[in-house]
Amino acid sequence: MSIYLTRYHDAGHFLDRAQDFLITHEAEHCLPLGIGTNARLYPERFHNPSFSVLEDEGGNIIGTALRTPPHGLVLSLMDEPHQAEAITLIVEEMAAYHGDLPNVGGPTHLSRAFAEAWSARTGCTSTRNQAQRIYRLDAVKPPALVPGQMRQATAADRDLMIAWLQAFSEEAFPNQTHQIETTERNIDGMLAMPEVRAYFLWEVEGEAVCMVGSTGPTPNGIRIGPVYTPPDQRKRGYGSALTAAVSQHHLDRGRKHCFLFTDLANPTSNKIYMEIGYVPVVDYDQYVFTAQTQ
Repeated sequence: MSIYLTRYHDAGHFLDRAQDFLITHEAEHCLPLGIGTNARLYPERFHNPSFSVLEDEGGNIIGTALRTPPHGLVLSLMDEPHQAEAITLIVEEMAAYHGDLPNVGGPTHLSRAFAEAWSARTGCTSTRNQAQRIYRLDAVKPPALVPGQMRQATAADRDLMIAWLQAFSEEAFPNQTHQIETTERNIDGMLAMPEVRAYFLWEVEGEAVCMVGSTGPTPNGIRIGPVYTPPDQRKRGYGSALTAAVSQHHLDRGRKHCFLFTDLANPTSNKIYMEIGYVPVVDYDQYVFTAQTQ
């Protein structure tokens, strides 16, 4: 049986076609669902996006792939019998439409399969940049009492958020280049899209000591992250307290679930998130691509 790829440029049309498929595994698909929602509500902030749906001859969806430049490719789960054919179609689609690709992220076996196929197709080298895990929370387990309180960040906190997001990016992804201009755009995008993005601060005696973001609402949930505590404020429980508070904030406002990504190389953070109620769902890898020099 053959499969077919349809590319959408409009996130609303993509979600109309693929949302039912994606929400059958909502936690695993929190990233494509969240990106699609953001792009549907604020299309002017997304330049040359592509939202691809793969389906068989009977119209059954096999999987999805999306890219919102300058970001990389995001893969959904895919129907196992058609995985190899689907990966080949996506590789050819990305090569024809985007030409180059900085990275790919997706469930472990799929991101690896795409990275191998993309390297063979383009001559790029691929390197696994980070091994991650997606977690889901349905109810918060309150952590031990920690001094301080949560407040939502505002435009007055812009400089602090830029500095902390830049520090987070450099620490979490040391093998990538992180332009301060990109970080500034990310924070300004958050301030311009209040319906889908927010940052929260934990304050102790009026001093901000930790930051947690939330973005990418899905039909029933929302993604939490990044979580950043400056080095001189760590090991005091602020990250746990604020992550728990932000998660409860969204549950109180009608979300059934919260999702987050963790770095498997950091066992401490994985342990902390499970202690406040997050449960593992799926492992998720990112591969970065580097063009070979002559």
